Amino acid sequence: MKEILVKYQNIFLTLYSRFWLKLKQDNSGQSLLEYLLILALISSISYGMLSTINGEIAELWARMIKVISKDPGIIDRVGGLN
Repeated sequence: MKEILVKYQNIFLTLYSRFWLKLKQDNSGQSLLEYLLILALISSISYGMLSTINGEIAELWARMIKVISKDPGIIDRVGGLN
């Protein structure tokens, strides 16, 4: 029984080492992976920036609406809606 386990262990280690050697030598997918990582980085940075800017723009609109609703004649004094 022990001999069979040793035999399968040797087969497994041989296949495992061949797989990793081939994987280390094969660089065909490296460029695609690098482009995907760059795309993920740019996407996450863009999402973070837009989330921050969106909150600031919403706050700006809320302040403008508050000013206009308190004094509707402000539009005419500023120069109209042209």
